[in-house]
Amino acid sequence: MSFLTANYIRMIKTIKPRFTISLLLTSIFLFFTSVSPNNYHGEPYVSFYKGEEGVLYFIKPLKMKSKDSKLLIDFTFNYNYIEGIDSSEVIFNFSIIKNKPVKNINKITFSNTVIKVESKNTKLIFIDNNKRKFISRHSSTLSLTELRQIFKDINFTIKVEENQSDYSFSTTNKTQRKVKQLNKTLFKIFE
Repeated sequence: MSFLTANYIRMIKTIKPRFTISLLLTSIFLFFTSVSPNNYHGEPYVSFYKGEEGVLYFIKPLKMKSKDSKLLIDFTFNYNYIEGIDSSEVIFNFSIIKNKPVKNINKITFSNTVIKVESKNTKLIFIDNNKRKFISRHSSTLSLTELRQIFKDINFTIKVEENQSDYSFSTTNKTQRKVKQLNKTLFKIFE
């Protein structure tokens, strides 16, 4: 055994096991909190290059709230820099978390102080039950121009109209910060 190896083994034996375990657990905790999918220390969107088709953008889920339910919404669109902004359709998927399932949505309306945008082609993806709440997942579309106008005001609302019920959701403080960041980063690309 070489001199360096013997000193290294001696040094490891002198480190207290509690310190080693604490250091290990702290490292593991920091690693998992930094790679969590709900961690938004970075950009609130990701982009993927698709060659001649352009760039695919995904806006990470934004949380909306009402008095007795939540809405989580994400946006996906492909942007072709040759064709420009008018050719980009935005697909948005949203989950309504409520004490009853939301099945038949007639329309969903985004509104702020500047614009009111309606989408009537909403499709049900699935309904799941999770801890006494139902998760109703839906999908619909709007244009990229409309999305940009909605996000110009960080205090927008989303109104969901079901057969005989209406649900209104407003932005949370965290969502407002994310939308502000999207306006400073992602949407600056399209000006």
